[in-house]
Amino acid sequence: MTSKFTSENLQNVFTFPFKDDKWKSKFAVGGLLIFLSFLIFPIFFFGGYIYEIMRRIIVEKSEPSLPTWDDMGNYFQNGFKAWAVNLIFSSPSLLLMLPYFLNFMFLPFAEEMPEKFSALAMTVFPITFILMMLGSLLSLVLSFLSITAIGHMVAKGEFSAAFRFREWWPILRKNLGGFLLAFIVIMGTTWVATFVFQILMMTIILCIVVPFIMMAFYMYLGIISGVLFAQAYNEGVQKLADAETDL
Repeated sequence: MTSKFTSENLQNVFTFPFKDDKWKSKFAVGGLLIFLSFLIFPIFFFGGYIYEIMRRIIVEKSEPSLPTWDDMGNYFQNGFKAWAVNLIFSSPSLLLMLPYFLNFMFLPFAEEMPEKFSALAMTVFPITFILMMLGSLLSLVLSFLSITAIGHMVAKGEFSAAFRFREWWPILRKNLGGFLLAFIVIMGTTWVATFVFQILMMTIILCIVVPFIMMAFYMYLGIISGVLFAQAYNEGVQKLADAETDL
């Protein structure tokens, strides 16, 4: 199975979900879980579904495919692990951004607060804004690093593997371009789609239909993300093995 970013491979990645005979029903279940994600726990099932897609590619070396929704226990467990990895990786950026949001909450009440507290809130606002910007940039970097970490967790079948940096760092370094391309493709697609959905939501008629389209789209985007990141991980492993063989 090729994992290179050729036009043919990208076409296969973006179209394979619709070649499944039961893709509509599988998308319906995933879309429902995304819709119910405000309850938090349903998103773990969806995350586990993406985990299973990655596992088949990384561990079984199989072609991309849509699993059936018949192993919800494992989906929940693996989805929770993936969520926990993302949370741990994002925590430094969240801590940097937290002062800005706390300060922003108090600004509307600045005039009602004692003068010294009001002045303090206005004084620290630029500082918290800078921290927020730094946190946003750090969030991008950490999100990128978490791709390989989760791929390594899937490959080893152990939660702790995501934090064994010495094991997965060489894999990332050997296929840095592949991971970057996968990350850019997914982030770019997400930003463009979000912008389009926001415009469509401004119309009275489409604002009713668009949420259902969004659920299906984000289900689809999650599937594509899992495939591209798994393929990038496999290619990194292969390049690392080839380099060690040459030595």
